[in-house]
Amino acid sequence: MDKTQTDHTEHQWASQGEDVSCVHCDCRPASVQSTLACVGGEDEIKQGDVRLVRMDDGTPSSIVVIIQLHEEDGYAWANVMHCHDDLEMVTSMDLVLNPASATCKTTSYLVVQTDLYSTCDMKNIHECLGTIGDHEAECVSRVFRNQQPTSDHHWAGTRLTGKDDPRWQFKVDQGENTRLVQQASLKRLLT
Repeated sequence: MDKTQTDHTEHQWASQGEDVSCVHCDCRPASVQSTLACVGGEDEIKQGDVRLVRMDDGTPSSIVVIIQLHEEDGYAWANVMHCHDDLEMVTSMDLVLNPASATCKTTSYLVVQTDLYSTCDMKNIHECLGTIGDHEAECVSRVFRNQQPTSDHHWAGTRLTGKDDPRWQFKVDQGENTRLVQQASLKRLLT
């Protein structure tokens, strides 16, 4: 196996429907080894990874942060928080990760939706798009607990103002996708 890596640090990954690609070129994470992923050809899923989730049933792909890894009776799953990159849709329960932070290894801003915390079957977790460090994990934890992050780089949005808020339907749609992603793992865990 070739242990060299192609430098893809200038890529900015974006998802649109089921497709994830770079906004600057036609590169896709499935076809390259990002400098943020698979160092030395290894691709072990770890806590703090920013990963692409793809389902076998046609559910749109999504981006998640791995919060915890679990295995029970031979079944492996992760607790994840779902992410997006639309800075206009950030709510008070979302944390915007800024790639300018030394410990945030993402290629662009990423919105972690702390209110969309769910399970995910490990077989559906795929390409690594980046990683977050301890500082980002602490910021995620603070926003999850409805506290402001203590960071020079990362921030939370403002509260939803009601169903007329344009972010309301976006959050409903994101929640539906989260429900679809966790459905198989919850069925397995609860039966």
